[in-house]
Amino acid sequence: MSNAIIRSALEGRLKIWADAQSPPIPIEYQNVAFTPPSQARYLRAFLLPAETRSNDTPGETKTYAGLLQVSVCVPTGTGPGAAEQLVTELETLLPVSLRIVVGGLVINITRPASAGSSMPETGLYVTPVSIQYRADTE
Repeated sequence: MSNAIIRSALEGRLKIWADAQSPPIPIEYQNVAFTPPSQARYLRAFLLPAETRSNDTPGETKTYAGLLQVSVCVPTGTGPGAAEQLVTELETLLPVSLRIVVGGLVINITRPASAGSSMPETGLYVTPVSIQYRADTE
């Protein structure tokens, strides 16, 4: 249940930002039907939870950790600038100082957003961005 709360909080923040862009940036979510826009930028969002831990014997307090992986997808042949701009905006949207309290959890971004090596796909230039989080029960 808590991974669902974390997903909702982080993806919700991402969606609000993406919808406010001009033009809005579509997002592909895990296991949700999606048709990529032709010759337009879009994002792919995946929650990658790690092991859940507890520091007390009955397991009443829990720590959830993992990554929000956001892949920035832009058309090929336009250079890296558009992808790099979106990566910078994601770094601002989900900074290390971010703290979200929701559903009995305190969610913190624990490391700066980190862009990986860009990868070509058919018609796309894809840059993965990893945002590490930690969520503790209140």
